Amino acid sequence: MDALFGNDDKDNEGDNTGNDKASLDPATKKKEILCREEAKLSQMKTMLQKLLFALPQGDPDSEEDKKHHEMMMMCGKEIEELRAPYME
Repeated sequence: MDALFGNDDKDNEGDNTGNDKASLDPATKKKEILCREEAKLSQMKTMLQKLLFALPQGDPDSEEDKKHHEMMMMCGKEIEELRAPYME
């Protein structure tokens, strides 16, 4: 899984620019972690959409197809839209 989503131990390693991440202020470090996690979320949403597209089409009125459609619509939303209900 580390190859797919990256290794979470990278917080303690230096990057290629010569800047040591350990010397970054906490806010910058948290922003970098958030950015990396959002990239993972985007990748997972895309993977889920591809799996949902690959499902055979059944009866459009069935409960299962309605759930698949709802999940597909959820995966199409931007991260900010998904986060909004939890930020209120």
